[in-house]
Amino acid sequence: MTALKSPTFRLIVASVSTVAIVALGSASASAAPLVGSTPTTTVLSASVSTSVTGEVIRLKAVVAENPGAALPTGNVNFTDSGAPIGTGALVPVNGHAAVSLNVTLTTTGSHSLLATYVGDTVNAASSGALSQPVTAAATTVVIVASPRTAAGAYQIDAQAKVTKPGSGIPTGTATFTVDATPPTALPLGVNGHAKLNANFTVGSIHSVHVAYGGDANFTSSAGDLLNFTVVIGGGFHPLASSRILDTRHSLGFPGPVAPVGTARFTVLGAGGVPLTGVSAVLLTVTATDGSSSGFLTAFTGGGLLPSASTLNFAAGQTVPNAVVVPVASDGTVSIYNGSGGHTQMIADVSGYYDAGAATVPGAYGPLAAPFRVLDTRLGTGGTHGPIASNKTVTFTATGLGGVPATGVTSVLMNVTVTSATSDGFITAFAGGSPQPGASSLNFVHNQTVANLVSVPVGGAGTVTLFNGSNGNVQLIADVIGYVVSGSPTVTGAFGPLAPTRVLDTRSGLGGVNGPVAVHGIATFTILGAGGVPATGVSAVILNVTVTAPTGAGFITAFAGGGPQPNTSNLNFVSGQTVANLVVVPVGAGGTVSLYNGSASGTTQILADVAGYYLS
Repeated sequence: MTALKSPTFRLIVASVSTVAIVALGSASASAAPLVGSTPTTTVLSASVSTSVTGEVIRLKAVVAENPGAALPTGNVNFTDSGAPIGTGALVPVNGHAAVSLNVTLTTTGSHSLLATYVGDTVNAASSGALSQPVTAAATTVVIVASPRTAAGAYQIDAQAKVTKPGSGIPTGTATFTVDATPPTALPLGVNGHAKLNANFTVGSIHSVHVAYGGDANFTSSAGDLLNFTVVIGGGFHPLASSRILDTRHSLGFPGPVAPVGTARFTVLGAGGVPLTGVSAVLLTVTATDGSSSGFLTAFTGGGLLPSASTLNFAAGQTVPNAVVVPVASDGTVSIYNGSGGHTQMIADVSGYYDAGAATVPGAYGPLAAPFRVLDTRLGTGGTHGPIASNKTVTFTATGLGGVPATGVTSVLMNVTVTSATSDGFITAFAGGSPQPGASSLNFVHNQTVANLVSVPVGGAGTVTLFNGSNGNVQLIADVIGYVVSGSPTVTGAFGPLAPTRVLDTRSGLGGVNGPVAVHGIATFTILGAGGVPATGVSAVILNVTVTAPTGAGFITAFAGGGPQPNTSNLNFVSGQTVANLVVVPVGAGGTVSLYNGSASGTTQILADVAGYYLS
């Protein structure tokens, strides 16, 4: 009989309340692994011989065993001047055991790196050292000038940015030189930014030079912002209309757009819109060749789809509408096809709004998304049920959806008529004010149609819509932005007006008498008319209406005396009365022009002015 070996015991105190007894030498005992005695060699290398501050480098430790010995297993510990920087497990690589680790060294100088293999039951521990030089990472200076609250007040933001492959946040000092003024030195703050406040004259042009002095870990650098024009937050810049989306020709996005699909396209840098400093763009959006009835909704690129429509269309119909759309950070806007069929989309840009808070009188504040302030079908806005013939509905447009409760002179809203029991028109005007002799949109029996409207708000922040038909209508209004109250005095500011008719070819108002001929142009003076100043105006907002056309076609609005753009502002068929809002630059002699793009018929044209932008 084989004698049993008597186990010995070790008392281990695991905690104050726990005691464990482990048998040593017993077949069932769990002993700590022993480190073997077979020698090993550890070699440490880096992916680059010299790195820069913040650069990610790859360390590789290869542990070589003695000839004939088992491949090493276990962990390798990495340190930088004795401080732990990571641990990795060995894996077989080309007949050896190796481990790699990505590390970032954030200070300049020579770093003493050490990889220590801890050994296993066969192989002994070993270490490999490496001296890794780290030099200062390069930087660049990025400068952005943005308007603040008061007209001409600016913040000049200079950021020292680390160039790849480096990373990190520079410290130290940035020195600003604005035009020929004495330099101003400011410390870098959060994320390497330094900010200088300055006061300029709106419309003036300036240049800024910023020099970053560097620090122990980052090199010095400099940047320039040359010839920037001082603007106001929410100031408007009119453009000659330019097509930037046409899915029929894959311009901006390939078409047709699928049912419940979205066309997302770039507007910054397109059609005269700057690459930076833009909060929103003014587009004329058109649906055409739709295989099913539906609607389009324009919204910020990549943003949440709002529960509001920009325009409505029937199968085969061509319908445009103007819309102001906030621009996403990547410079895009989106148009959603809210129909059960495919449709083609067109978008023409005719202006943009400056980024920055809208605080100056006449500045425009775009809402992040349209906000419904009236829906008579549901009682939104305080009125439930259709509006009767020749009656009005008044509702509050301020203090809702991001529109301030006070300090607002006008709002921009998309007004929609639906379930009309008769042909007619809608007139939008300030609550509590006299009803103007102008129309904001036109409709026919049972049609659902929308139009963008710029309308002043009444003293209580209200807007009124008049039903100019012999039947009932349901009305919907979605606010998309507002204008700060006060007399506009600076470039880009908007002056709202009660809608006033300035052109009617039926009566000769505006100097154009009779229907406009095929491919004819109606040019009329807008400066000094309908409340528009006689000078200092860059563009006007018009509601343009076509009536009694004898053939299908389109209207293009453009600056008087200027080149005619290859775009359209509204589309019509024979016998139709249809309106659309346009923002058109003022041309030579204070005039604007409207082109009849019908190849087969004449048309009567009306225009009601609703506001102006200062030059």
